[in-house]
Amino acid sequence: SEVQNQAKELERRAKDVASREAELDRQAAQLDEARAEAARVGAELEARAAELDRLEHDLASRETVLSSLEPRERATTEKEAELEAQERKLRREAERQVETSKRLDRHASDLAERERALARLGQTLMARRDGEHASEPTKDVEIAFSEGIEALSAAARSIRRPR
Repeated sequence: SEVQNQAKELERRAKDVASREAELDRQAAQLDEARAEAARVGAELEARAAELDRLEHDLASRETVLSSLEPRERATTEKEAELEAQERKLRREAERQVETSKRLDRHASDLAERERALARLGQTLMARRDGEHASEPTKDVEIAFSEGIEALSAAARSIRRPR
């Protein structure tokens, strides 16, 4: 009976050992799955790290390009401002030129009218000197300014002589 008890005890221990071995096998399988998952995640992390490195390199390259463009952009902005100021200045100058042109046109018209009046006056004075009467109005005759001045000068000389 003691042998039977020992046999039963051995059988029970054998079942315990088998049960523990099954549990250990299950845990080992879970550990293998966890290691496989860790390896897969590690590989994915390495791939993402490589992609991140590539993106950082691209970003650094772009930042370098941008930093080299900034001085050119500032220079362009300054040049645009200068050109706008110059354009405003030229526009104001053009407006002044237009106003000056209008004034000169009016002045030229006034001078032409005065030249005609002086020429008529010279004709009238010459006619009086020559003994003609200027009772009838003289018609508008185009006479050069210099001819009108010469007639006035001649009239003035003839008036001074009697003195």
